[in-house]
Amino acid sequence: MKTTTTILSVLIISVCSGCVKNAIEPVETTPTNTNTIADENITYNKNIKPIIDQNCGGCHHPQTLNILPYLTNYEEVKFEAENGTLVSTIFDENPRLMPPSNPLLNKEKKLITKWINLYYPK
Repeated sequence: MKTTTTILSVLIISVCSGCVKNAIEPVETTPTNTNTIADENITYNKNIKPIIDQNCGGCHHPQTLNILPYLTNYEEVKFEAENGTLVSTIFDENPRLMPPSNPLLNKEKKLITKWINLYYPK
């Protein structure tokens, strides 16, 4: 019994002394995608308006094709975002994916989604 206890004690001491807490050095990370925009910098005027103007303004404007809903200013776009129409028409194909001829890029969709989740900064 004494031999078993001695062997067990030596084994426990060996295991415990072999465990050394290694310090984890901080790793500097650089963004791999330089196009990433910090959430706090996303605004309608700077980021969303150019996407809407380029992709939606040709139809959803009273002076062009005059198709409702109009998406010509912050209030109109915010209204469509608040009621869910904006997201449903850029992500869903039912009733029809918008814009129909050239759907938004995934990075544009993500940017619009972030803007909505930030409660529509102007």
